[in-house]
Amino acid sequence: MMQRKAGDRPPGSPATSLRSLLAALLVASSLAAAPAVAEVASGSLAGVWQGEILYQPGSRETEIAIELRREESGAWAGWISVPWERTFGRALREVVVAGREVRFAYDAEEAFSGELTAGCDCIVGQVSGHSGRHPFVLSRTAGPLVGRGSLPPLAPLQDLGPAAEELAESLEDDLEKPRLILLLSPACRACVLTARAVARHVLAPWPGADLRVDVVWVAALPEDGRRRAAAMTNVLADERVRHFWAASLAQSDPVLGQLRFAGVPSWDVVLFLRPGRHALAATGLDGRSTWSWPDGYWFPSEEPTRPDEASPGEHGFDARAIGRRLARELTWTPPHS
Repeated sequence: MMQRKAGDRPPGSPATSLRSLLAALLVASSLAAAPAVAEVASGSLAGVWQGEILYQPGSRETEIAIELRREESGAWAGWISVPWERTFGRALREVVVAGREVRFAYDAEEAFSGELTAGCDCIVGQVSGHSGRHPFVLSRTAGPLVGRGSLPPLAPLQDLGPAAEELAESLEDDLEKPRLILLLSPACRACVLTARAVARHVLAPWPGADLRVDVVWVAALPEDGRRRAAAMTNVLADERVRHFWAASLAQSDPVLGQLRFAGVPSWDVVLFLRPGRHALAATGLDGRSTWSWPDGYWFPSEEPTRPDEASPGEHGFDARAIGRRLARELTWTPPHS
């Protein structure tokens, strides 16, 4: 967990998060070629802004909030909160405002460059870092900068036995419901983004959908531990979600089943099971009982497979598409369809 440094601005009370603005993203994709908009006074950039960085829409989206303020000296200062990285009120570096343009740095790896767009009262631009250049969009909000109090409460975390029998019981309890199983490392940033994508694009749009999500936090990295996993349970805070802790990678074997023999990663894995497909009926190559072959599986950290490969994840991981797929398994209708 990142500690607040000296000089950082104390976080404020919770602020309501905003969805991305599709129109603004179109501006971001063609920022350099866009026609000039009405000049906006640089003072209008002062305030609190919330939005997201779109590393990969539907899969890798980081929610952020910033506050910009002009000091009495005339210099600009800023602070940033990245809630799901547990960063709150951290001072920005190299804040420069010129007319309606703003530039600032978050850390040594990520530099932001954006422009205040009058039509939507939003800052649209790109962030540059080791992974390339990616669009971001921030919308003005009336509240204070997001603080720790904005996060939902932690959820219960259940320990898995050697055969993951606790997860088996969860599956049998809701056999006739469509389900996602997530295998995640609590110290893996990409895994947290996977969980947030499911929360934002599968659970949040359809709060009444009768589905289940089982999250298995796996001790895959040296930094992983039960305490860290417990602290991450509010990344997916929903009554339809159950969280489990696997103290060793070996405990993920019963969950991955036959996929283990395809040489797949042991974490950052998403499995999809249709209703009635939760039985421990299949047998792996080692003779042990394993889960049935899933109806869909994705490895969000891996590159999308080639189009000629017959794989349920051939188009890459996109939680929006998974949400639509789950919708077809249920009787409810997605909103705004």
